Amino acid sequence: CCCCCCCLRLLSLAENTNKQKRVNVCMHAIQVLAVDFAPNGYQIVTGSSDHAVRVWDLRKRSCVYTLPAHNNLISDIRYHESGNFFATSSYDQTIKVWTAMCDPLKTLKGHDGKIMSVDVTKDASYLVSASWDRTFKLWAQDA
Repeated sequence: CCCCCCCLRLLSLAENTNKQKRVNVCMHAIQVLAVDFAPNGYQIVTGSSDHAVRVWDLRKRSCVYTLPAHNNLISDIRYHESGNFFATSSYDQTIKVWTAMCDPLKTLKGHDGKIMSVDVTKDASYLVSASWDRTFKLWAQDA
């Protein structure tokens, strides 16, 4: 692998197989800190210290979207199980909610410290975040 790419090793999860396929995938400029599978099973969303979010299509083995998402590193990413949206958290003290097509829906502000984690309820009615400010916050989705 070259310095601008990493090696993605695709593993077969089928029983009694040892099939591995190594694929070069151009990645973020610096550390990847967050990753989540899209519910469709063929996309992965990643977040990095480079402040960007990238959506990868495993079928194409390439990046399909790059979002200049935050003003600091991306600490967590979470897709909703419907696949309609995902949320990102950042050291910039914000949470951002994005459509599956990577359009921004909203920015949530309220923490006084770096946000470390984000998650969403199954019914999509709430987001929850955890921060270095020693709090967690429960965010109600708009009706």
